Amino acid sequence: MQAFQRFLSAAFAAGRPRWDWKALNPFGDFRVQFGIKVGLAMLLALWVAQVLRLEYPNWAALTVLVLMNAQYVGATGTKALMRAIGTVAGALLGVWAVGNFASAPLVFLFWVFIVVVIATYKFGQLASASAPYAYFLTGMTLVSVSTYGLPDPNQVWRVALLRTLETLVGVVSATFVTSVIWPRHAREAFVQEIDAALKTVRSLLSTEVHAYLGEAVDLDRVGDLRGKFGRQLATLRTLLQTGSSESAQFRARLGNYQRFIVAMTHLFQAVLELQRRRSEEMPVLERIRPELDRIIAAVDAELGILSTAHSTHGALPTTDLKAAFSALAARVKELRDQGTFRTTPLPAGEAFFGHFATLRLINEELSLLRDILGELPRLRLPPPTQPQRRPILPSIDPFWVKAGVKGAISVCLAFVLVEWLQPPGSTAIPLCAYIFSIFGRTFVRSGGTGDQRVFQNVFLAFLLVFPVVALLWLILPLLSNYWAMNVFLFVVCYAYGYFTAGKAGVSFPQQVIVLAINVLVGLNPQKPVPSHSVMDSFLGLVTGMGIAAVVARLLWPVLPQGILRSDLVAFFDDLRKLSGETKDREAILTRTVLLPGEALQAAESMSLPRCAPDERGRLSNFIRVAQPLGMQITVLREVRARPLPAAAAEMLREPLRGLDAAYDDFLARLAECFGRRTTDVHFPDVDGSLEAVDAAAIRIRDEGVLAQEDVDAVAHLLELVDRCHAIAERLWQCRDGVRTLRLDRYLGDVAL
Repeated sequence: MQAFQRFLSAAFAAGRPRWDWKALNPFGDFRVQFGIKVGLAMLLALWVAQVLRLEYPNWAALTVLVLMNAQYVGATGTKALMRAIGTVAGALLGVWAVGNFASAPLVFLFWVFIVVVIATYKFGQLASASAPYAYFLTGMTLVSVSTYGLPDPNQVWRVALLRTLETLVGVVSATFVTSVIWPRHAREAFVQEIDAALKTVRSLLSTEVHAYLGEAVDLDRVGDLRGKFGRQLATLRTLLQTGSSESAQFRARLGNYQRFIVAMTHLFQAVLELQRRRSEEMPVLERIRPELDRIIAAVDAELGILSTAHSTHGALPTTDLKAAFSALAARVKELRDQGTFRTTPLPAGEAFFGHFATLRLINEELSLLRDILGELPRLRLPPPTQPQRRPILPSIDPFWVKAGVKGAISVCLAFVLVEWLQPPGSTAIPLCAYIFSIFGRTFVRSGGTGDQRVFQNVFLAFLLVFPVVALLWLILPLLSNYWAMNVFLFVVCYAYGYFTAGKAGVSFPQQVIVLAINVLVGLNPQKPVPSHSVMDSFLGLVTGMGIAAVVARLLWPVLPQGILRSDLVAFFDDLRKLSGETKDREAILTRTVLLPGEALQAAESMSLPRCAPDERGRLSNFIRVAQPLGMQITVLREVRARPLPAAAAEMLREPLRGLDAAYDDFLARLAECFGRRTTDVHFPDVDGSLEAVDAAAIRIRDEGVLAQEDVDAVAHLLELVDRCHAIAERLWQCRDGVRTLRLDRYLGDVAL
């Protein structure tokens, strides 16, 4: 008994246990919430369609499933209005095309082609996607009105009215449920994600500090943190696209969100730079150890505050960061005045001031992150008064131009097939061809597989038709009951929403499920359903998929290896522009942060035929090694922008010019590797140019060129030389990494 009492005393020694009621709440999981929302939106749309006695409620169901992919709320009234306008515009265009050109097939197909190209382009292009689903509904309603209107052009107005009402019922139902029941806001989701990413940076700082101060570092943990941060960046990049498309407030501050990601990435890379050290600088570091401990503690505290921004409403608390960095700078100045750096060996001085520049960069990026957090709109807070930063957007997006052309070709081929052969399930073929042509491309740059294995996917879908049809034949009598049909649809839609919540884009299986649900609703099992109708409907679905697959795979196929190749070529070209004179430096800097992230996601999803098991790891490691080059080149330019004494600048002019040429040639050769899909490339000799810079620095020291100058000039020189070495070391790592890759085996058109 006494033992039991001691056990109870020990169990409750820390006080009463605290239950995490939020974690125990089954409705607290956003996947559960989204599944319920999809199911409720579906039932609401079907109920309204049946109350209005609309002919084909499946169009309302399809609209709900399509629009529920927009998981964030924005300007609800504006979104609903734009979607309604898009639906009406598509119906009117369908009436015009069928009514005027039904007897002139080539002219009819021409105008359908033009409208679908424009609608698809505007649906996907980020620069113009203020109401993307309005453009999609324009194309979808045009296709539906044309499909049902061509057999009897005299009834096209009736068809257009019914399709418009059915689509608008879906629009209103999806918009209402998304906005009222557990609304999700992109701007709040972004702040939550940056909180998690900054916590990762904080964890990395605690690891890298050991390396900076000469202690052993856990390389496995650093690798894990790099992978985790990469995944978090991928989520933030996806949020940039979804948020700007679905929220007017998010879109208005898109430039601020982009700049935050750039600053946070540079902060992460700067913390990684602390690992790059030389043993020669340890005596100097020991003399400033108290100031270093203080600034590291201040950086940690600042990251702790920034990483809790989501739960902080109002002004962020201040930290000791600025004072700590000022104290470090004052201590360095004191050592300088004592002549410490005049007697320090050149390598030790280079390493010390290189790290001092890294600490300065960390301080600047943290200050920038704090400023940008105040520029981001928050829920239930007054709108920020700070100016909006200019977003980096393409003026014309060739990717979506090609996607629009491919979608239009698929739709036109579907209409030709329907009018020529009258295959089974013909009313579903044009719509399926349209959806499968464009819907899988919205997030292909965020880890999607694009057109890879599309023929295998279509074949598997065809094989699944038979068991699905057999199952429907068995349960159709049960679904003739109104309540049984509603329960079945809710369960199916809940499962669809649960497993797709938070997913980037619409995968091939998701598209199949969406259209399969649409077919099921279209069968209307509350009335007698002929057995052949079930098979015909699903054959029409597979036929539309087949048309879209052929066009997608044979005309400008979108493959992960193609995305990786184009991203890395553009990345190294942007690095060349960044190291030279360019007008739009911020846009280039933003791309040098975003492009490697896209390439990493493509590397994870691409096929690697006839390669060693570790090839994907080597490819991903190469991208991660190359990624900090943008930050390093930017820092070098800032160092070089500060003037050196005239004599020293003159002695360094030619060596630096030669080094710039070697850097540029080296980056061009790296781009050539991926452009030509080969590693058989001759890389320039950076070593000789770097030795010339070192020789010039030694000559400046030996000849006493800076003897009469302030020691700031000596620190500037050493920092400049160290930055040159840092970039050269990074380029050598890239060269060694790319030579281990088998680019010729997987950067072509493979994996049908």
